[in-house]
Amino acid sequence: MKKSLLLLVAGAMAISASAQYAKSSSMLRNPSAYVKKSVGPPNYQYGPGTAPGRHSAGRTTSIAGACVYTETFPSTVFTSGGSGGVTDIWTTGANTGTTLGASVSGGNPWKWTSAGSGSGHSVGPLASTTAANGWVIFDADSIHSLSGASGDLPGGWIQSPAINCSALTTVGLQFQQLFEMGIQDTCVIEVSTSSTFASGVTYYPINRNTDLFTESSTANPDTEVIDITSAAAGHAAVYIRFVFQDIGDGTNVWDFSWLIDDVCVGALATHDVELNLTYLDQPFGGSTSGAFSSAMFGAGSGWGEIPQQFVTADSIYPVTTLINHAHTTEASVPVTCTLAGPAGAAAYSPSYIYPSLPIGAWDSGLVFPGYWSNTVGTYTFTFNAGLTGDADPANNTQTAVFKIDDTIWNVNNGPIDLNSAYYLYATAASIGASAPLESCTGARFDAGPGVVGDTVSGFGVAFASFSTPGAGKVSVQLYSNTQGSPGWTYVGESFAHSIGAGDLSTSSGIHWDDFRCYNGYGAFNSVWCILQPNTTYAAIVQLNGITSNLLIYSTEAPDATYFNGPGYFGQSGTSTNSDANTDFGSGTDRTGTTYVPTVQMYFGNIPTQRYNVGVNNVNEENSIGTPFPNPSNYSFTIPFTLVQDNNVTVTLMDMMGQVINTQNFNAIGGKTSTAVFNTSNLAEGIYLYSVQANGVNTTGRVVVAH
Repeated sequence: MKKSLLLLVAGAMAISASAQYAKSSSMLRNPSAYVKKSVGPPNYQYGPGTAPGRHSAGRTTSIAGACVYTETFPSTVFTSGGSGGVTDIWTTGANTGTTLGASVSGGNPWKWTSAGSGSGHSVGPLASTTAANGWVIFDADSIHSLSGASGDLPGGWIQSPAINCSALTTVGLQFQQLFEMGIQDTCVIEVSTSSTFASGVTYYPINRNTDLFTESSTANPDTEVIDITSAAAGHAAVYIRFVFQDIGDGTNVWDFSWLIDDVCVGALATHDVELNLTYLDQPFGGSTSGAFSSAMFGAGSGWGEIPQQFVTADSIYPVTTLINHAHTTEASVPVTCTLAGPAGAAAYSPSYIYPSLPIGAWDSGLVFPGYWSNTVGTYTFTFNAGLTGDADPANNTQTAVFKIDDTIWNVNNGPIDLNSAYYLYATAASIGASAPLESCTGARFDAGPGVVGDTVSGFGVAFASFSTPGAGKVSVQLYSNTQGSPGWTYVGESFAHSIGAGDLSTSSGIHWDDFRCYNGYGAFNSVWCILQPNTTYAAIVQLNGITSNLLIYSTEAPDATYFNGPGYFGQSGTSTNSDANTDFGSGTDRTGTTYVPTVQMYFGNIPTQRYNVGVNNVNEENSIGTPFPNPSNYSFTIPFTLVQDNNVTVTLMDMMGQVINTQNFNAIGGKTSTAVFNTSNLAEGIYLYSVQANGVNTTGRVVVAH
């Protein structure tokens, strides 16, 4: 069956031409590459719990000196007065006309609260500075009908009393918020000198909210400062509205909630820049299908890993975003990028002088010179904007991390989000639909030109803690797409097994469920999936008879779409719940989840302890050692011990599966035997070996380095 879709809505919010909304897309390496896109195809993400924001924690302040007006939203805010007394009463109302391009139903439910959202997608209570006395909330999801009826678009505004800004030449509106986007940003600040907002209204978007991807949230709390100088400076009576408006297309499209506290109005700081949206980009050619264009490692986290043999001379480009929050065009902003790498890694510490950063600039992306290394270890890139007199230097630093190792390929390009996940299967009741949702989802891996191929030994999948164990089985299928080919080709798959409680992650930690490869005959054999250069692979989690809620955790943005066009790391497709390799299909249209599902590849030696295969399961207790030394110069040894007498065949092959040497043993049960291979005459590179005992192959790899 087809998936239940959540469609991305683009361009739905109209913004006044008078709004002070400046974006700069100037790039220091490739000015045309950094183009923000309305990301899609559809995203099928679900996120209960307290979701961390993908942005930095925001500023502590951009207001210079004391606030001319403050509001901490006590419980009296709508009745006898808020923080400023009986005259400080905020009012609420329903959106009318087409303020945000849509009509509304559901009233004007801005409310005072001291709890989180009441919806199933709650992101928890607001952790604001004065949270103890409450805050205001527009809890859209908890009042929204799941019927998708036309016009069912709850919206409303909350309006301040008159604020005296007559003594201010620059005016900033600062507030703390927690906003979770569903599909499309639907909030805006309106400012007017008319208490009825009948005329002279200026609209200000909240850039950080607009910049969110589908089903993600801001930090908690996120401190925002909006430059409202054009509408408020020099006026004795200024009114501010926080406006929420769902924008729908009649197919269950809405945002979840908006929580606001600790409002401050005052003069803007003279200087305040921020670094944000930091990551590492490695271009990966481009295909005629347009589906694959980059491969990104890490983003402020050590989750991104890549095996050494897949690191190519294609440079890794550190990328960060420079934002100007002050009412001053900044000239000559110094930005540095310093690497802390493993021993033996090349030094790297370039710097730029950003020539001009306009007022309100948000997308001023900086791409630093490419860096390349294949030294195993962890690489931490630290970005810093050293602006003299910055009001909040704490947000002038960002980091991006990736790791080169020998066993795991993990393209997760940000912190794993323990509160967001993709549905593999959802019961109709759990999603408020008339039919269940079924899908297959996975991650994309780009093996660039010139890489050394390697053999996949298995896959890891992180199933969300809010999954429900049940009947049925799950496997991971591997598909390939050679650059320039029109679609996907089935390569092979892992063992299938049921998902129990022990296979799920917890709310506080990740558990990688292990799916090992097999050759179709019940034996371990990874030779079928030797990854080839200049090829993209999709590791897709496939269902077979699953009938209970099952979800895969996702990672936070940025994703590849942000920098290099249509380059998604997530893959998605429809599923008939049949375990057929045609469920993912051959079309390139089956790409495009916004975030990366937590699916990773494993390489190297394959354990046999998990699976009960072979004659009388005797191999379950066999001990097949790993080769040593590895890397090998002149020779390497593989030890093995069987629980009973049996014939053993140990084979050494090249990466194409061609046999180099075979050794046969009459192994005695309980006694350790060794297979020794001379490598002095072999060319440097990666080789495969297999140990066949009791009808089961244990395979792995060894590196020859002279």
